Amino acid sequence: MPAGVWRLAVLLVLLVPDILILSLSAPMDEARPIDEATQQELEARKAERRTRFNRSDAGLEARAPKPVPYDPNPTQVRVKGVLLSAPQPGALAQAEPIRPQEGDVARMVAPEPPSLPEVGPPAVAATLPEAPPDFGRAWLEGQVAQPDGSAVAWLEVRLRAAEDGAAVAATVTDSEGGYRFADLSQGDYRLEFGPADAVLGELGESVAVRRGEHRRDWSTPRLGGLKVRVSAEDGARPLPGQQVRIQERFGQERQGVTDAEGSAHFRNLPVGSYRVLLLENGVRTAEKRQAVVAKATPTVEINPGSDVD
Repeated sequence: MPAGVWRLAVLLVLLVPDILILSLSAPMDEARPIDEATQQELEARKAERRTRFNRSDAGLEARAPKPVPYDPNPTQVRVKGVLLSAPQPGALAQAEPIRPQEGDVARMVAPEPPSLPEVGPPAVAATLPEAPPDFGRAWLEGQVAQPDGSAVAWLEVRLRAAEDGAAVAATVTDSEGGYRFADLSQGDYRLEFGPADAVLGELGESVAVRRGEHRRDWSTPRLGGLKVRVSAEDGARPLPGQQVRIQERFGQERQGVTDAEGSAHFRNLPVGSYRVLLLENGVRTAEKRQAVVAKATPTVEINPGSDVD
């Protein structure tokens, strides 16, 4: 016997008990009649719903809002200076100007805008002004270092106009030897390094600064520093407000004043031998000599009446 017949026979055997149970089950109970009290309650609820949701024409008229009586003298309306006629009952307002009648007050009417001449793209382009030669801003930056590559901090940098040497701006290098002049007008400039009374050097050629970033690095000679401490003759009490001058062997000199601790600081000095002078009203009261070495800041102790070394 084929396999399909076997499967059909097995299915029939499994379904026969269910068919017998369904066919032998008891018949459903018949609907019981509704008693009179319940029937009256259902009728009362139906009547209440019909009254609440009445859809008849009479009910709609009773619930409709009452119409507002029409104003026989409506307010006149102006649109851009033109007086519109009053609306008629049962019709929309007509936007037509009222013709002036004898005795009417003069009404302002908006004039028509003047016609503009047609201007094409070539005419617009011809009216654009030419850009000035120094249009836009530029900036100049760089780094100052010693011959061995170490950064030079606290070095004065000045920017001068190349044409007449007028001072334009000044700054001081940061801890990494960097400087920056921002928001410059385009032009030719010269860079000057060191204090104004003892210039360390300047760039021989002028710098042509145009719109954008320009960079000029500079290598200084070997630099060091000095700290001059002024005290009383016994050496125990510092003397603030004292005038100190240092002179380099080639004639360059710098001046300073001692602070509250009696010290005057001199940075970025070229390596060499220096004279340290203590002044009072421009008169020398003491003098010492000190050598400046690269990347070092020795301290010079001096007091009034010190002999020349």
